[in-house]
Amino acid sequence: MAHTSDEMRQYREAFSLFDKDHDDIIAPQELGIVLRSCGLSPSEADLQKIQQQVGRKIDFDTFVRVAQTFKANNRETEDDIREAFRVFDKDGTGYVSVAELKHAMISLGERLSEEEVDELIREADIDADGRYFIRFVNNLCNRKYQQIFSCHASTISKIDGNTNDLKTEQKEKTIPKDELFSFIVRCMMKVGTRPSHAEVLADNLTMADYRGHYSHGLNRLDMYVNDVRSGTTANDGNPIILKESPGTALVDGQNLLGPYVGKYCMNIAMEKAKKIGIGLVAARRSNHFGIAGYYSLKAVDKDLIGWAFTNTSPLVVPTRSKSQSLGTNPIAFAAPAENGDSFVLDMATSTVALGKVEISQRRGEEIPNTWGVNAQGIPVTKPQEVRGLLALGGPEESSGYKGYGLAMMVEILCGILSGSHFGPWIRSWKASTTEANLGQCFIAIDPNAFEEEFESRLQKLINYCRSLPPSESGKPVLIAGDPERAHMAKCDKLGGIPYPSSQIDFIHHLARTLKVDIPNIQ
Repeated sequence: MAHTSDEMRQYREAFSLFDKDHDDIIAPQELGIVLRSCGLSPSEADLQKIQQQVGRKIDFDTFVRVAQTFKANNRETEDDIREAFRVFDKDGTGYVSVAELKHAMISLGERLSEEEVDELIREADIDADGRYFIRFVNNLCNRKYQQIFSCHASTISKIDGNTNDLKTEQKEKTIPKDELFSFIVRCMMKVGTRPSHAEVLADNLTMADYRGHYSHGLNRLDMYVNDVRSGTTANDGNPIILKESPGTALVDGQNLLGPYVGKYCMNIAMEKAKKIGIGLVAARRSNHFGIAGYYSLKAVDKDLIGWAFTNTSPLVVPTRSKSQSLGTNPIAFAAPAENGDSFVLDMATSTVALGKVEISQRRGEEIPNTWGVNAQGIPVTKPQEVRGLLALGGPEESSGYKGYGLAMMVEILCGILSGSHFGPWIRSWKASTTEANLGQCFIAIDPNAFEEEFESRLQKLINYCRSLPPSESGKPVLIAGDPERAHMAKCDKLGGIPYPSSQIDFIHHLARTLKVDIPNIQ
């Protein structure tokens, strides 16, 4: 089967990113990352078998032959999936029942256990009456099921009927914060995480949902569970200070959970700021650290100004490119005002975080065309077609190059400065075969080292902005942190954090899988 010129261009582009010496050779351990960046889905068993066959070096021609094999398998599997669902979707509605799903898999020669079927269901959309949404094919994560359903989302958007506009009404249920915290700790300890590490992670994820950042709270728990369970994230240990001066430190995170490394680093930065006015700590060998605002708010609690940055897996397409080369690289900045008030900016340097695209896909919702692009670099509105995120600002015409510049700035502070992986050399999102080695940067500043009236002056500016007449009736002018304050007040009134039924289903599934008690759900 011949490759198209576009496919060959894509293969060469992906291969070149890892061909550091320009000798037309990549290392075997990089093969999986390069294949996945081309939209292919090798299993770990596949990769091990290939590495045994090809030896220690893989040239471009070998890579193309491997990619050709996987692409052929993908197309054959796609045809099988279409035919199976054409049989079971008798009415052409785009749905089959959950009970029929297992029979469909058996018809493909895949004998899945009840637990595996449950996992498939959780990875997809399921509506209130228990019928299985056909787009489950598009929603599978980088796990063993991609071996079965290795299809491109852009080609499997409908089967015998348009299902893209179907949405699910979900009734919300509430979980008290302390119940959610304890549940997360139980889950992480079940896979061997040290209790103190699990508690820091639970604090971070609970804060994310409490503040309304649902993309980075409970939504990410299974990622942390899988990273620890697979051994790609260490479950115990302590970060190490490699270099230190009165105002700076370089930390080796020892491949521990990102939130644990982040809290450790911010504590050092705050100690230095209290002593000399400023502290900057860079970390290498860290992992996904949850919401960046968690760390800047730690500084505010100590009457300090706080910054937090991290690089992430390459998901963002630089302006004028169609290749994912930079992460969403968030920036968090928080400063204390009077009487517990504060300015809290927590933002990605992409138009949105990937989690928002994932949530839109789970809900069957379209997205603005400024969020992401397809494999050809064209903006799309269907979340399942997104192959790269746009930098903050969107296309070049609307100043996307500014977001691109900010993402580069974060990459310099985190990846280049710390000695971690950076840019396209960071492992693919949710890949669990290699150490992430993310870079992070934390800064704390004592405002009293500058202006003693800092808090009152900031409060004056905050009050002024909030009092401005709104351009639209009923929509007051806000400052960064106000939407989160409103969400926290809502949670306090409800007695817990509200979640849609899909997240409640996820909790039940994870509890069954790990054999832990579910939280109190109201």
